[in-house]
Amino acid sequence: MAELKAQSVFDGGHWYTADGQAAYEQPKADGSGTRPTTLRDARKLGLLPSVTTILGTLDKPQLTLWKVKTAIRAADSLPRNEGEEVEAWVDRVVEKAAEPVAEAADLGTRIHAAIEAACKGEEWDSTELGPYVAPVLGWLLGKLAGGGRIVAQETVLASKAEGFAGRVDLIIEMADKAVWVVDWKSRKTRPGESEKVAFAPYPTQQMQLAAYAAIYAGKRPDWPRIHCANVITSSTESGRFAVVEHAEPAVAWEAFKHVCAVWRWSKGYDPRG
Repeated sequence: MAELKAQSVFDGGHWYTADGQAAYEQPKADGSGTRPTTLRDARKLGLLPSVTTILGTLDKPQLTLWKVKTAIRAADSLPRNEGEEVEAWVDRVVEKAAEPVAEAADLGTRIHAAIEAACKGEEWDSTELGPYVAPVLGWLLGKLAGGGRIVAQETVLASKAEGFAGRVDLIIEMADKAVWVVDWKSRKTRPGESEKVAFAPYPTQQMQLAAYAAIYAGKRPDWPRIHCANVITSSTESGRFAVVEHAEPAVAWEAFKHVCAVWRWSKGYDPRG
């Protein structure tokens, strides 16, 4: 399993150069390695925040509630030891609460990597991950059989003019010039849940895809031809997945631009320069 520290599970941010190069880390001053890129680095180097970093400005009620419940369960399972300082106990609870987050992130990362490898014709663990990946590939092959072609995969889209960048999972152009902007997701579901409940979309996912679509399409996006969709794989019910297409990407794009303005104001940094 991937080793994730508690602090990295609950926080984070990605940065890119204006030409779309990842700048997640910077060399340490003493030459002993690298460290995560900070806002101070970004100001100095003129870096662009990622779409997900900007969307971190917004509260995510479902995720926040899940984290709170996870922390409470962790505290309930770890009684305070006799003579233990409060801060030491709190640190243990935080580490315990991070475990299910890390496990979920690890499986989701492996599913994502397997889908990416399969799309590229590379090797992947079909024995373990096949039940998760096969339905997604079936959907993708249906698009390609219908005249579609993959024009971008795991590609960084950057816009100095808009002041952000991000890595899009997949873009498909259809024979009729329609464009599908796709993001792979995984999620825990429960048997018996309706599709509407199990795969309910989040507003931030809609804005994320609309932002990618806007950069890809240029100054005048032909929104009626643009489809933004999350392909969500259940990590608890193998074989279950859903394609969640978001309505009105043009509206989501306008909303995202307002979030960008809030992010720039709150950070005191305008990467558009």
